[in-house]
Amino acid sequence: MDPKQQLLNLPCALEDLLGRKRAEYEDLIHRTRWGAGPLCVLARGDSMPNAATAQLAFESLLGWPVLTRHPALFLEYAMPLLRPGLVLLVLAPERRSPQVRQIIRAAEGQRLPVLTLPALRNPAATDGSAASRPVRANEESEVRSPILEQAAICYFATLAARLLKPPQRQIEACREELERLPRHVDWVLTQAGAAIRSLAAEMRLHRELAVVGSGFYYPTALHAQRVFSRRPDARATAVGPPEGFDPGAELPVCLVLSGSRCRARQSVERFLAQMLEKRTRVLAITDGSDRAVREASDIALLLPPLSEMAGSILAHVVVRWLGCELDRARHEAGRTSPPG
Repeated sequence: MDPKQQLLNLPCALEDLLGRKRAEYEDLIHRTRWGAGPLCVLARGDSMPNAATAQLAFESLLGWPVLTRHPALFLEYAMPLLRPGLVLLVLAPERRSPQVRQIIRAAEGQRLPVLTLPALRNPAATDGSAASRPVRANEESEVRSPILEQAAICYFATLAARLLKPPQRQIEACREELERLPRHVDWVLTQAGAAIRSLAAEMRLHRELAVVGSGFYYPTALHAQRVFSRRPDARATAVGPPEGFDPGAELPVCLVLSGSRCRARQSVERFLAQMLEKRTRVLAITDGSDRAVREASDIALLLPPLSEMAGSILAHVVVRWLGCELDRARHEAGRTSPPG
């Protein structure tokens, strides 16, 4: 499917994922044998940003340790982790990997829970084994978009915290806000087009871009690094303050992803102070309540103020739209360029 069309379909897809699938996710949570051991996420390549989201979501909401492993490295070094208490989480792009299927078979041999999100079926659960935890749904309902995968991970972790921990207003508020996400995405798609095209026009002027994000916004920065690096004449680098930044580095322009309710906001503000000293041009995707980032930016695209988790997903929508605009401009330039 065309990337722009996929974005236009996103509100309906989110409605399905965050509304009608809630009962299936809650049933999956109830039927999974959660142990005292860690949650291990199998991911590689394009799956890695959402593996980072899973780590933040499960650790912050449930207090469970989370490991992220490349399937090949898991086979070589981490198979001893397959012992009672461990839960495996397989991200959608890895479902049909021979390495992942080998790991799943070994986990099933020890009757360990295997979760596949946001796919709505377990990749190896063709025999109804007790170790696997499939969610039955139609083939057409499977999630393929990185944004939907990010949302599914956050929603699943929130529902798990709601069902497995004592009642907390903060967790209930997270659930309610995630379920309102489709209308916020619809607002971006219908109201933010001019601002996104303006930001894309500015980004086309620069060949190097640092994409800055902390907390839940860092996985979105990793997505942005991959999206913006598709341009053959440009390079994007994800930066996650307070780590991952060389204070002596010269950055001609940076794109800051943040929000007023980001827990790691102070590290982003310190980063911005350093950028202002260096006279770096600062672009930002944040919300109208994030005064520090807004005032430090040369150009700021303002979104509705949301929690860090929901805000990072909405910023990801903007990142994908920016990628579509950059791709469109590159194709148009190629059609109008005279033959060499």
